Formats: sequence, C-alpha cells, structure tokens
Amino acid sequence: MGDKLKITYEVLFDMLRNERNREELQPVDREFYDDVEKYLEEKSKLVDTSDNLFSIAEAEKAKTQLLNLKKIIKEFFERREKKIINLAVSKAKTGSDLVDTSTMLSNELELYDELFTVLSKERGKTLDPLLHLQRASIVQKKEEEPEISESVEKQKEEIPDVISESEDDLIEEQPSGIKIAIKSAIPRFVGKDMNAYGPFEIGQEAKLPKEVADVLLRKEKASLIDQ
Repeated sequence: MGDKLKITYEVLFDMLRNERNREELQPVDREFYDDVEKYLEEKSKLVDTSDNLFSIAEAEKAKTQLLNLKKIIKEFFERREKKIINLAVSKAKTGSDLVDTSTMLSNELELYDELFTVLSKERGKTLDPLLHLQRASIVQKKEEEPEISESVEKQKEEIPDVISESEDDLIEEQPSGIKIAIKSAIPRFVGKDMNAYGPFEIGQEAKLPKEVADVLLRKEKASLIDQ
C-alpha cells in the first residue's frame, strides 16, 4: 500500500471521490478507521475549545468542517458497504472463488463472509430445491418418453447384428458405483449426468456413480464404505 497517508480533510475527500468513480473496491490502509477516529476526536476537541481560542465566525467554520467530515466518512463507508454486498450476492449466485478480497479491511471481510453464508443458506433452502424439482421433472419425462441418441443409432448402423442380439443386456448394464453412507439428510437432486438421485436419509447406504459420490464425499455429506 506504500507510505501511510496522514488523514486530512482533503485526503478523505479524494478517497471518497475514488470510491464514487470506480466500480472496484479501492485499497485503503488497514488502520484507516482507527486513524479516522483519532482525526475526528482532534477536530472535536478544537470545536469544543474554540470559544476560548477563536472568534465566533471561526468556531462556526470549525463546526461546519466537522459536520462535512462526518458526511464524507458516512458516504465513504456506505459506498464500500454496497460494493461488498454486491460481491457477496455475486458469489452466492455463481459460486465463483475468483472474488478479489485483498482490498477489504478486516471488518469488511467479516461482513462479506457473513453475507455470503446467509445468502447461500437461503438459496440452498428455498431456490435450489425448486430448481432441482423442475430439473427432476424434466428427467422423469425423458425417462417416460425415451429417445435413442444419434450416437446409439450410429453404433447400430455400424454393428447391427451384435447390438440387436444383446440389446436387452446392454440396456440393463450399469456402470460400477461407489458405496457410501449418508451423513446428513440430502433432498432429491439431479447430477451432471441429468439423472435424479435421492432423497437420502442419515445412515442410509447408497451405491452411486463415482462422479456423484465424489461430490457428496468432498462436501462431507457422506463417507466411503469399504467394498
């Protein structure tokens, strides 16, 4: 961050202008708010003792400057707050880990993490089950009205005798799965293979495709059963 800036009225105004004009969260010194608090205390002391040291006009000028300082600091805080809220919402929507948090102060990073946790929990509780239900319905409809893919048709054209003679066996054959024990309740969901799985209860055992099982194991929602 370079040399530490001394807090002045002009410095605060420039920092506010940067937050106004730029979309990204601007870097500030880690002790910024502590320094601002000390600066405001010094200004307040000048205002409190101004009746003895300055004229009435100068005292009013000092009070006006203090009020303006507080307005600048309030807007500065709220603009950064809004940017942090937007970043948390964006991460909750996309699940991306590419959000740059290097310019956040410790209190701002704490706010960001708490917002993301709350937003993710609400999406998982309300939105995701609705979307999964819709996708599961689509999958069920496709299962009721199966369509032979172009790749299967092509295979039949290439080796029709082999496929036709053992067609039933090929359809019933399933890829080997991984046996897991469910550690927490899991609602019905749709895997990347567009197949629906679940719901699963705590303690239930299930044999799932490796890709699906790996996700549950990685998120510690299941444990591996030795086979």
